[in-house]
Amino acid sequence: MFKIGTAKLTNRIVYYLSTISDPWIDQLPSSKWLVLSIIDTKDSATLDKIAKACLDKNVEYICAVGSECEHAHDWFDETIVERRINNGQPLDTVDDFEDEPMTTWHNDFSEGFWFALTSAFNGDKQIDTVVCLDTTEKECRLQLMELLAKINTGWLPPD
Repeated sequence: MFKIGTAKLTNRIVYYLSTISDPWIDQLPSSKWLVLSIIDTKDSATLDKIAKACLDKNVEYICAVGSECEHAHDWFDETIVERRINNGQPLDTVDDFEDEPMTTWHNDFSEGFWFALTSAFNGDKQIDTVVCLDTTEKECRLQLMELLAKINTGWLPPD
C-alpha cells in the first residue's frame, strides 16, 4: 500500500492500493476507514471479492468511482443485505442498517475523491483512513496525488 498523503481538512490519511498488482486484501485496515473503490468492471467475481474483503475488514464508508461505479455501489449494497439475511439480522426498518457502512457512487472521479476526503461521514463512526482501491489497468495513483494536492489548497469540484 502506497501512502499518498493526508487530507488537511479532515486529517484523513490517504493510501493507494491496486487489486491488479498488489496482494491487496491483507493490506486493508481493520477499523476507522473508508474505501474509494475505483471500478471499471462488471465482473461479478472481482466485485464480490472486493465487497466481501472490505466488509470483512469493517469498512465504515464505501465510495465508488469509475465507469462502473453505480454497478459497484449496488453490489456493495446487495452484499450487505445478503450478509444480514445469512446472519439472521432484521431488514424491516431503516434503523436495522444503522451499523452498516454507508455507500455512495460518484460519476465524476475528482468529485468522488473530494467527497471521500472532505464530506463522507457515517453518524458517530470515526474515519481516519481512506484507501483508494484501484481495479483499473491504468493505475490512478498519480492522478490521486495531484487531486490531493489541489484539495489541500482549497480546490472544489465543479458544479
